[in-house]
Amino acid sequence: MDNLDEINMIKLRAQLSDLNDRFKEILPYFSMPLTGMFASSIFIVISSSCFLMINNTSHSHYYISFVFCLGLIAFLSLIIVACFGNLPENCCRDLVRIVYENLQQWHLNEWMCFMEIKRLQKEFIVDIFSMYTVQQSSILAMLGFALNYIVILLQT
Repeated sequence: MDNLDEINMIKLRAQLSDLNDRFKEILPYFSMPLTGMFASSIFIVISSSCFLMINNTSHSHYYISFVFCLGLIAFLSLIIVACFGNLPENCCRDLVRIVYENLQQWHLNEWMCFMEIKRLQKEFIVDIFSMYTVQQSSILAMLGFALNYIVILLQT
């Protein structure tokens, strides 16, 4: 990106716009599986942790390690998917930063292309049904729900 001029900026903006269109086309296909995966993983984490807290047998049972591993896998899958949900936004933010640093001359057309690329950055958020986003901050919300639900179940 050493020779970033008006023509390259227009090409970059067009490619990013095409990529955004394709991103928005495939996102609905991942909405239901991601929602199902998040819901099932949260309930597996809740049920396995409640089972492990309530189970107080002194005998060594093999199913206890199975339940623990099941809860751990569900917890790790939540973390991994939420971390990868940030990748499109982070890559676009890096692209905007690189374009800003490597643009030699700022004319009106380059500035307009740069602002369009910067605007497209907000379009690369993994937004599911306009209800929630898949980001690292989603982990805290999901785990907060799980912790509240575990406390409520253990109190009853």
